[in-house]
Amino acid sequence: MSRRLLPLALLAALVVAGCDSVEKADITPEQRAARVQLIRAADNFDDQDLARLCRGLYPSDFLTKPGDYPDEKKDHRAPSAADRDRLAGLVARAGCDVPAPMNK
Repeated sequence: MSRRLLPLALLAALVVAGCDSVEKADITPEQRAARVQLIRAADNFDDQDLARLCRGLYPSDFLTKPGDYPDEKKDHRAPSAADRDRLAGLVARAGCDVPAPMNK
């Protein structure tokens, strides 16, 4: 009986160990706070617009695999130059170049 349980116990240990191996985004508390401020300041942007402005808020394939991420609007636009200028300071402080962790 114990020989039958050993493979199951080993498999369970591997599954649990694998759950901890997901890479997490390495951002500072200041960057996290700037990301919150950015999201609030860009409240009129949809997810596609915000992903173009700050890719670090979304999984790396968010813009390239639209079928994996449902959206409500089909006509997306890049943020305007005025929007980018208005939010440039927050974008710089938010660590937008640090990718979001993959949740799949």
